[in-house]
Amino acid sequence: MSRWGEGRKPHVSTEQSRKFVEAMAATKMTQAEIATVIGVSIPTLLKFYRHELKTAALRANATVGATWFQAATGGGKWQDANMTAMIWWTKVHMKAKEPIQEVRHSGAIGSYDITKLSDEDLDHLHAILSRTPLIGHDKRPDEGES
Repeated sequence: MSRWGEGRKPHVSTEQSRKFVEAMAATKMTQAEIATVIGVSIPTLLKFYRHELKTAALRANATVGATWFQAATGGGKWQDANMTAMIWWTKVHMKAKEPIQEVRHSGAIGSYDITKLSDEDLDHLHAILSRTPLIGHDKRPDEGES
């Protein structure tokens, strides 16, 4: 025994610790974060878990992709297919695009000529605007300057 004590016990990786490291790496945790969680240094993490760190995100993407594909295809049963998954698959993997739609506006866009409004319409507009703060101003139109 050294004068400092026995020191840290050597790390032993287990199937459970490898799965845990893989799960953390799949969620994009950093090596420093993973090392802290399992209580080892980064060099020890790399020594024992390099494969899990390298392949975790790839395996996660493959699993999610396979699940999404199963949802899109219904596992071979069209009745069980998920329409949202099918649409996403065709847009992303088959480069399908939504048809261009022309949008027509039914109302006026732009400025209004308020000189053509009746006195009643002007009073109504004034009532609405006097309750609404103006953008960029602290006072409402009817409060005036002090």
